[in-house]
Amino acid sequence: MSITANEVVDKLKRYKNIILYGPPGTGKTHLLNEVLELLDTSGNYDYFNTSAPIAISNTQHKEFSYEWCTFHPNYAYENFVVGLDPVIKDGKLGYKHHIGPFTELVKRNAEGQEVLLVIDEINRANTEDVFGNTIALLDLNDRETNSVSLNDALTIDGVVLNELKVNNHFYVIGTMNSLDKSVSPLDISIKRRFITVEVEPNVDVLKSYLEGNPNIGKGLTDFVVQLFSYLNYQLNEYVGKEYEMGQGYFWGLMESENEGEATDILADILKYKVLPHLKDVFPNEYYIELFTMENLDKLFHQTDFGYEMLDFSTFSSDDIINLMASACGSSYRIHSENAQEVECTTFEEYQESIIADLYKKLKRHKNVILTGSSGTGKSSLVKIVMKQFEETKTMHWHSSTAYEDVLEGISAKVDSSGNVDYVYKSGKLLELAHLVTNEDTLMVIEGLDRSNAAENFGELITLLEPDKREKVSIKMHDSDLVLPKNMHLICTMNPLSLAKNKLDSALKRRFVIIDLYPDYELLRLWFSIEKKTIDVETLNDIQSREDLLSLAIGLLKGINERITNTLGLDYQLGHSVFWNLKDERDLSINTIFQVFDAMILPTLQDYINDEEVAQRILGESSPLIKTKNYGFEISSFAKLSPTERIETLKGFYVND
Repeated sequence: MSITANEVVDKLKRYKNIILYGPPGTGKTHLLNEVLELLDTSGNYDYFNTSAPIAISNTQHKEFSYEWCTFHPNYAYENFVVGLDPVIKDGKLGYKHHIGPFTELVKRNAEGQEVLLVIDEINRANTEDVFGNTIALLDLNDRETNSVSLNDALTIDGVVLNELKVNNHFYVIGTMNSLDKSVSPLDISIKRRFITVEVEPNVDVLKSYLEGNPNIGKGLTDFVVQLFSYLNYQLNEYVGKEYEMGQGYFWGLMESENEGEATDILADILKYKVLPHLKDVFPNEYYIELFTMENLDKLFHQTDFGYEMLDFSTFSSDDIINLMASACGSSYRIHSENAQEVECTTFEEYQESIIADLYKKLKRHKNVILTGSSGTGKSSLVKIVMKQFEETKTMHWHSSTAYEDVLEGISAKVDSSGNVDYVYKSGKLLELAHLVTNEDTLMVIEGLDRSNAAENFGELITLLEPDKREKVSIKMHDSDLVLPKNMHLICTMNPLSLAKNKLDSALKRRFVIIDLYPDYELLRLWFSIEKKTIDVETLNDIQSREDLLSLAIGLLKGINERITNTLGLDYQLGHSVFWNLKDERDLSINTIFQVFDAMILPTLQDYINDEEVAQRILGESSPLIKTKNYGFEISSFAKLSPTERIETLKGFYVND
């Protein structure tokens, strides 16, 4: 049973420091809202002029005061306790004391106020460094005696502080998502001074909220409730309760204006929120227990390395909902009257349908990540979608991209005489957010995973949530930043490079993640050819352009099936490897060999580190695999005899 706000306040009064801990979407922030109302009944909540998701326009009065801060990888002692802020005056750089939220509350506490410090995402910074020596002040039994001396006296609103000291009316609440515990593990000195209060998924809250929207039918509500309970039971059994999903995963349904839209929104939630979470955390060897044997080859399939989820990108709303209903044992099924798929007969029609679907998801969810291996068309789609927006800005992230490039920093300008002037410089995202327009705007970030996204976004992570748009602000040097509702983010990343800068779950849950895979139908329409089966026994005799292009599609499909069964969906080769064949004047089978040597085989050499894996993909006795004293290497078609080339291609081909 979930904890109530009254119970949290009781624990806070008794233990002084608590951490609200639980899976994403369990209502920790909402619970804080209720706690603040209990602590300060005179609070005037103003969601349009705030510095925190939960804020009171007058955050302090005679009896109660509070401050809110959000930890992130760039957050430091200087932000939290005391430091120096750069100040630019007449082009010259100076500094002033920065009074952090901890020190501000120490001052108010000394004046007799009961104070509360709220630390959102407490484990997303290095807590030991952020608290520093002030952690000693949070000891439950030594509050009246412990103190921390300051190197320099501070004057805050006329009050001089030579040391920091708190009493028994200084409280701290931190929030921590169980999925993010590996982001920056809490130091033992922090853990022993806080008690952990678990906030669990609440199926009753979910049911109550869904029943409150008349546009969501009873059948759909009952199904969502049953699915929610079933998935969390399975997650609890096989990976632990910290990996369960909160009811917030399904909050998007509350935006439904009719039952048809509710179905589409639920399908999006399942495809782009629920199933990616299951893919990340649920052991694939237990997919049969999760999805049932009935859904083998429908929701998941067997590969050489175990079980893997299928590509859901082409599944209709009806299909994905009905399959998940089957998995959880629900009798709920939908058969939409308008669910008939419109067949596209031209490349332009097909591409337009893809763009329209992506644009709809951007408008609905605000933040989208396109992920997929190289050559699946991520950047091309983004360029076309950009044309739908009045104003756009683009960033190409790399290992040196920093917070200052995204939001705000200080830039030095040197004139011809060597004199240096300093100016505040807005990052591209800040520039777009400050743009005053009633039209839709779009921020494009190419290569989201090529830099440290958690550091680059910083405290902006709170503002990324659609329900915080125009309600929550963070302070810049001369103004507050609020993300407008008409601002959208679309990012690209390659799943094979996630090991460099892995996105933590705090970021993931604020985006809809869309997987892009090789699209053979797109390639066929681009070639302007009909579907055709090639007789591989006649490869030597193929002359026609249409046959050669059909052969290329069948070869790509065949080698990707082998890659999928051996390495997984994310390692497939994108359709762009053969894209330029359309413009080849002297197209022949030798052109296809050249594409293999230039683009396909070098990519496989990068992925494959084991000769047995190479044999599964290229063939057990493939002449392309050359055994060496140091291991093996993948050769090229150029080094094979004409007979070896043809026989090798025969093994790759499958019908388009």
